[in-house]
Amino acid sequence: MLNFSSKEQRKIEESLYAVVTEEIERNEIHKPLWTKALADSDNDKQRTQALYIKYRFQKLKDDILDQEEIQKEQKRSEEQTQNKIQKEGKNIATLNATVSATVATFQWLILAMIVLAMGILFFAYIFYDSGDSYELWALLGGFLMLLGLYLFYLTKKVSKTRDYLEIKKRLNVLFLMLIPFSLLCIALGALAPLLGLGMFIAFVGLSIRAVKFYVAFNYAKRNKLI
Repeated sequence: MLNFSSKEQRKIEESLYAVVTEEIERNEIHKPLWTKALADSDNDKQRTQALYIKYRFQKLKDDILDQEEIQKEQKRSEEQTQNKIQKEGKNIATLNATVSATVATFQWLILAMIVLAMGILFFAYIFYDSGDSYELWALLGGFLMLLGLYLFYLTKKVSKTRDYLEIKKRLNVLFLMLIPFSLLCIALGALAPLLGLGMFIAFVGLSIRAVKFYVAFNYAKRNKLI
């Protein structure tokens, strides 16, 4: 059955019969159907013509149904393609947003590292003449300062590139460096509660963003989006 209301269906059937009539008047006969009509009518001319009209009408009707099915399939395919494009776009957007948020958190931690390094260097300078092991403090402060500056440089490199494989490598370095630093600062929370709380929040945020990044990265790589 055609997918129309009864009134619409009648109009379509009338138009199909009109097509068959015009074909017969122009002597445009569908030979396979005419042969079938001949076989089914035992060569009775009037019956052959009646059967031919019936068969030809049904063939035109089937063609419409086939065309409808093709259009439905095309629509389904277009919807699937659109959904895929939207999903892929959302994945890339999530990947970019996660990278940006992660870099921002890293820069906050790097700032904390640099401030801590400056404090240690100032402490070493104050006790320079005290005879204590200020050299160790100076070395520690200098090391943290250089490390902080290097990591800040890495965050800038991450922000400027769109090569996600390169971004992943640099984020791995940042995670390896800053997560232990965060844990150390959390452990020092007994001496500086605000520092410990801030680092704990940063550590949790980094962990969540790391998971989001690797999920989005692996999906994009698996589906050849990057």
